[in-house]
Amino acid sequence: MYEAEIGKLEKLTERVKSGKDISYEEADWISQWIIPDSTAYRIFKNDLRKKIETCEMQEPLKRWFEAVYEAMCAGRTGAFKNTIPLYFSSLDINDVLKKCLSKLSPIEKASSIEVNRVFYESLPSEIQSFFVDKNEFYKGFYKGIETTRACTADRVGFDSNKYSLIMCDIAAAGCECVYCSIEDNEKDSKSFLTQCLRYGGSDEIKSYVIGVIMHQMKINYIYVNSFYPEYYYNEVKQNRSWDYCCLYISKEDRTKLKPYLKFSKHDLINLILSSDRIPQSEKDRLDIDKTQSYLYPTLGLIKTAAEILKERVAMIELEEKIQQEKKEILDSDDWTDIIR
Repeated sequence: MYEAEIGKLEKLTERVKSGKDISYEEADWISQWIIPDSTAYRIFKNDLRKKIETCEMQEPLKRWFEAVYEAMCAGRTGAFKNTIPLYFSSLDINDVLKKCLSKLSPIEKASSIEVNRVFYESLPSEIQSFFVDKNEFYKGFYKGIETTRACTADRVGFDSNKYSLIMCDIAAAGCECVYCSIEDNEKDSKSFLTQCLRYGGSDEIKSYVIGVIMHQMKINYIYVNSFYPEYYYNEVKQNRSWDYCCLYISKEDRTKLKPYLKFSKHDLINLILSSDRIPQSEKDRLDIDKTQSYLYPTLGLIKTAAEILKERVAMIELEEKIQQEKKEILDSDDWTDIIR
């Protein structure tokens, strides 16, 4: 019944095996034959029931994804990776899909992609057309893409090799939240959800401060919710399968941000707590032992902390420059020039 379709898929499989790629249109054609399993049906509800369900295509699909996996193991990339579903399909091809997903980076497994407004406005119109408003609250601020297939970021022009992962999970969400609040002209009274410092909240405080510095340096970002296969069949964590947050920036911007990223979170907290530019009442918001009921840090506190960190990093860089100049003088063989 599906002889022509099976023949077409076999030809595409052989093409990939021979070292060539397929088109994105052909990737779309292959994806329509992927049968979602019962877990995907339950999570996505009616959205996936439009898929064509036919048993005859499952064995050819298995051979297709085996060819995809072999190509990935060889270090190849291309449109063929865009056929990998961000959920496990029929049981016949689950094993090979697991292997394919294991070869992908978080940005390649993105189930949603968001960018800040300035970044969005700088994109070519053909890429902008993929994006839609995420929700009414942030309407006009940033745009997003929803997908159930791997490597959508590459497809819309975000070459994953040109971007660096700088934060994951809670830290990534906090960094973007602060960036959004500043961009959206929120008042200084805006508060942010964070853990108590003694329970790891120092990671979040640092991510908030990085968010301020990124905004001041006009650093664009790509924020993704990445598919997490390990949670897919876990009844308790299933809803987190598509909710592993990751924040990416260009490799050039990462170089500019590196001194702040590598600054110790504990040293940052000490800078905040020892600064006379931050009122004690604000400092107390970071310590549940003093307030007995944890209060969230205000945007004003985070902005001041960012300025303190920038000053400290500038001082460290100056000290390193002075030490390097001293070393160069001591290592120099031309003592005549030094005496002169």
